[in-house]
Formats: sequence, C-alpha cells, structure tokens
Amino acid sequence: MATIRANTVIIFLFYIGFVSTLSLASPVYAFSELPPVQRGTNLVDCKIRLEKKGGGWCEIRLSGKHPSISSVWPSNIDERTRMGSGPSSILDAWNGAAFDEKNLLLYFMGGGHTDYGGNEVYEFDLKTGRWNRLTDPSPLSFLFQIEEAPETASYCWAPDMRRVPGSSHTYDGLQFSKKTKTIFLASAGAANGSCFDDKDGQFNGDQRVLFGRDKGGGIFEFNPSHHEKRNGLAPLTWRRLLIRKSFNLQELHYPRSLELPDGMMVVGSEATLYSFDPSNGTIGEQPLSSIADHGDGLAEFHPMGLVMSLHDDTLILSNLETKKVSKKIIAPHRRLHGSSLAVDNSGRVFSWDGREKILAIDLSAPEQKWILYDWSGAGPPSGDKNVYSKWQYISAHDVFVGLSYHTTGVWVYKHPTAMPGVELSKTNLDSLIRKAKPGSVVLVPPGFYGQGLYIDKSLTVKLKDVRLWSVAESKGIINVDCDGCRVVIEDFYGEGRKAGCLNGNCAGIKVEGNNFYLTVRRAHIDNTVMGIMTDNRGGQLVVEDSLIENTGLKDRSDALGHGLYAGNIDSLILRRSTIRNVNSSGHTLKSRAPETILENVRLLGEQSSHSRSIDMPCGGTLRITNSIIQHGVNSENNAVISLGAESENCRINPSKVFITESWIVVDRAKDAGGNNTLFNLFTPETVIELKNNHIVNLDKWSSTKTNKRAIADFNLHNKICRDRAACGLAQDQLPVP
Repeated sequence: MATIRANTVIIFLFYIGFVSTLSLASPVYAFSELPPVQRGTNLVDCKIRLEKKGGGWCEIRLSGKHPSISSVWPSNIDERTRMGSGPSSILDAWNGAAFDEKNLLLYFMGGGHTDYGGNEVYEFDLKTGRWNRLTDPSPLSFLFQIEEAPETASYCWAPDMRRVPGSSHTYDGLQFSKKTKTIFLASAGAANGSCFDDKDGQFNGDQRVLFGRDKGGGIFEFNPSHHEKRNGLAPLTWRRLLIRKSFNLQELHYPRSLELPDGMMVVGSEATLYSFDPSNGTIGEQPLSSIADHGDGLAEFHPMGLVMSLHDDTLILSNLETKKVSKKIIAPHRRLHGSSLAVDNSGRVFSWDGREKILAIDLSAPEQKWILYDWSGAGPPSGDKNVYSKWQYISAHDVFVGLSYHTTGVWVYKHPTAMPGVELSKTNLDSLIRKAKPGSVVLVPPGFYGQGLYIDKSLTVKLKDVRLWSVAESKGIINVDCDGCRVVIEDFYGEGRKAGCLNGNCAGIKVEGNNFYLTVRRAHIDNTVMGIMTDNRGGQLVVEDSLIENTGLKDRSDALGHGLYAGNIDSLILRRSTIRNVNSSGHTLKSRAPETILENVRLLGEQSSHSRSIDMPCGGTLRITNSIIQHGVNSENNAVISLGAESENCRINPSKVFITESWIVVDRAKDAGGNNTLFNLFTPETVIELKNNHIVNLDKWSSTKTNKRAIADFNLHNKICRDRAACGLAQDQLPVP
C-alpha cells in the first residue's frame, strides 16, 4: 500500500472519477462572488446597502430573542385558541399577506385547520422596521356544527363569525384594496383544532350553536387604520360581507384574490375567479376559469392584461378581455416557486421559494423560460415554501420584500442586473418516468430541473449532466418506491442545499418497497440530511464508484445524519466508494441488513461529529476487504464498529466479522471519554477474523466481557500500531490501497 495525505490527494483521486459526471458548465455565480446578506433597520436602509453591493438580500431583523412577528405575539393564549402549533402558524400554515404599497405596510393573519385559532391581525411598517399587533384573538366562545348523526353531533369552537372571521388558512385570499384602503379576506371557515363529539347531547339547542353546517366562510372586510373610518368601517374592526353560497361557490378551500388597475378585485378559489367590487361588496357575473392543476396557489395581475394563476407545476394565464385561459406554462415544482408571484417595473415575473432561490420568467419574450437564481449560502437561511402573497414588489424602490418564517426578519431583495441564472429544463420528469416501459433505459436530458425524481418501476435511469434542484415526495432528491423492481441509477449528482433536502430525514436517494434491487453507480451526494436511506422490507442495495459526503447538516436538522443507512433489507454491497464527513451524531455507515459487504471502500470521519464508523444494530455478517476506516478526531463514540446494539428494535442475528487487507485508523482524542475500542459487541455469537490489516491507535479490542482476547493476540496476522508513525504514516496521512 502507498500512503497519501488524508485531506488532499484522497479527495483529488475520487473527484477524478467524477469529472465526466460533473462536467456540465454551471452558469451561476461562484459562491465567493455572491454578495453577502446585509442587515438593515428599515426598507430605505436596506435599499441603500443593497445598491452599494449591486443587489442581493437584506434582512430587517429585530434584536434579541424575537427577530420578527414573534415579538408581538399575544401572551397567555388559552389552549383552545393555541390548538396544535400556536401563532407560528400565522406565517407558515398556508397563509399569505395583504400589502398597502403606498404606505409600505404589510398585514398578516391566519392559522387554520388544527394549527391555530387566533384571528388577530398584524402589521409590519417597512418605513420604520416595526411590528404591531392590531387586534387581539377573538374568544372562541361560539360553536359551529360539522357533523350530525342520529345520536352524536360534532362541534368546533369558533368566534362569533357573524361579525369576525374565524382563523383559517388564508392562502392567497387576503387582499388590500387601494380603492377602499381596507383589507378583504376570502375565508373557507374557521380552524377546527378545537372540535369535539357531543356524545351526551350537552349542546343540543344551545344558543351558542350559530351556524349549523355553514362553517362561517365567505368574504370579510377589515379596516386596518388606527384612527380613521374607512369604507364605512370603524378603525380596527371587521364586518362580514358575503357568505360563500351567495356567489355560487360550494367551498372556498383554496382562496385567491388580486386587485386590478381600476380598483376592482378578483376573488375565488382554485376552480373559478369572480370579479368583485370592494366599494359595495358585490360579486360580478363573469367568472374567470382557473383550471388549476392543483388546489392551492395564487393569482396576480400582469400589465399585459393577464391574470396569472400559479399552482403546483403550471402557470395559467387568463385574458381579462376574453375571460378565457390564453396559455399554460409548465412551472417548476412548488418547492422552487413557493406559490409566489411579483411583477417588476419591466414586466418580468419573479417568484421566491421562501429561502435561497429566486425564479424569473419574461412573459413578453418569444419563448417563455424559467430562469433560476441560486443564492445558496447568501440568502435567507430558513423559511417556509408556502409563500403566496407574502412576496411583493415595491415599484418606487425597485426592490422585492418577503417573509415566510417567524425565526427570521422581513427580507428585502434587489435583483442584480449582471447576475446570470440557470435555465430550467422543460422536461417533466414524472411524465418521462410514467411513459417509460418497465425494464427500459431512461436517458434524462442534460440540464437543470426544478424537480426531484420519483421512480416506481424497474428502470435504468442515466443522469449524466443532470441537476435535480428539488425533492421527490418530500423524502429524497430521488425516491425509489416499488415492490420487486430492479432499478439502476447512474451518474447521479445530488446537492442537498440546492435541492432543499435539509429537513427531517431527507436523503439523496430514499429507497422504499418490498424486495427491491437497486444499484447506484457513480453517484455524488453532498449536503443532504441522509446520504442513501432504505426502508425495512427486504431487498438488495449495491453502491459502486460513488461519493457520499457532508451529511447531517447539524445546524439545520435534529435528525441523525447517517452517511448510508440500510434498513432491514437482505444485503448491502458497497464497492470502490467513499463516505466521509458525517455530522449530527450519525453513523458513517449504518446497516440492519443480515449481510454487509465493503470492498475497496473508504469510511472517513475526518473532522465531523459522527458517531460510530460502522453500526450494525441487528448484528449479521460484515465483510470488509482492502478498505480504510478512519474514526474521526471529533467522533462522539469511542467504538469504531458496533454489532447488535438495538435488540429492542430488531431480531439480533448471529454475527461474523471478516476484515482483511484493510486499515483502521482511530484519530479520536484520548481525552474524549472512554477508551478507543474497535468493537462494541452485543451479539450472543460472534466470530471475528482479522487478517493482514493495519490497526492504529486502539486502546481496547472489545468493550464486552466476551471475546476477551487482547489486541496483542492479533499481532500474528495484523500490524497493531500505537500511532501513525509506527505504521509508517505521517501525522496527516492516510493509506490508499
């Protein structure tokens, strides 16, 4: 064996193998060229800072524990009103905003379903950078009936919805009118997190049951002025204008609204949009058909005389003159567009995903193309993808403002004129997979995709020069889900930050199904929570010539960040591959498979806060040949390999360990707690054979009372070294087979 430097050459050698895979030129800013996030006190301050930097992001953030809307949340909220999530749902539970552009005021309210029952209204003043709560939550002291049976009725607690709206998902149904200077809310009805079955008939005939089966949905109007009467409404008061049945809408599950240049409004749901006069609260007779591909979304006016309606993966353009749909444009997955639209002074349409990505499309161009601007590492670090009307353009200042989550401030964005973007492919991956015959080869066209990849049949999928910048089924950048199928994935590159794979157990590749057979070749997975992850229903996973690195994302996820996690499948085979730098106390490799085979593999802890290098919680057979295991200096576990540690979660298999022609280098500090141990053995029967290996810096052979053989007993077939130098390595060197 030769020796090389751990942090230089070994990485270089493996990237040579990926040159053909990663050769697609990326027309985006290099990371170092992106202007850093600025911090400002108000809109004008942020605008000045961004102009000096040539564009980018500026956060209007309060100091202290509560940087945003949470600074003015009501205190002492009763449990009936708090429901499941409390006031954090005002922003992230499918809610939008209203915007008074003249006075630079943003208004927020909402909750909905089981999230939150408070109907209070909030104001953010962009001129001063200050938050105000304009009203308090209305007491939930009345009832509406949701179900009636011969013996049992079901009720939900709500405010008096004859006067005020109940808390609901506002979606895009909250709109400020320049004509009346009031706010209009299209509401589906009250939140149902306080519902119950009246088994004893306690509330039969109760005067608090106001609405029966009518949940109180409809159109409400609110005067946000602190002092003046507007449109006949006293300051800071609501009134109910219309119930939903009055304009032939069976439900308002997914409200949307917009204002036209003449002051008229358009309101409705996913199926139909109606004209609405805010001055007298009347519905027009000529509806616009939305023909949505998905329930929730938003509508926005475009100066070309169009009503834009954006849904899951379609931008629908309706002509105001003809009242008909004039065009449909395939849109990226909602994870990239956040169901948000704002039109700048040039007529270009911009959308924000609530975090670090901006989409733009020019509807006047001969060919409409979605262009993606990636601000990874230089944009909002967290947020919710359901933005809706919480994203607005301010014409007088030529900036956008947006807010999607309560843990950050309000964001001001100025688009850099010189920033190149990435053109997103128009190929629909779901359609491509759906049309492919089982057993066939699918060659995905090179390009950037605002989609994840879902595979549900036997296929060979080739992904050379393909970038997937979204997540499939909220599980992984690639989600394989099928029974008894044989799937091969080649040349996959998955980058978790760009794809938004930063939450829960999101994996580069998530595998599900009974008795699948998956082979992954030449993959590079970087910065996901999990690298590759399977479920527990049998099958085989083979990974060859691949690199998995930087999993865990300790600053973003409470979940363990295993590099590769094989569940209870039949076998895991890993060949000529590297897994390195696993964070969040995850294991570099975790396998519940009865058989795990590693051939010419590198498991490198490096500087990461990983746990064990190999964890086999159910025991089983482990075969390691011609490989390197480097237990990192910051490892949180003193054991390199563990077998059978989770008897409460699985049937423990008799264990056999065969390690040959390999290196085990333990860099974990002596003072980190506990002796550095090669094995934690919890299996009743364990056969261990080590031959022709180099083992560096080990204190103990095993932590158990069984298998008491000392490390010295293995000197016959292995070289045991107290440090790197004793094995012929420099301090910063690792061997290469």
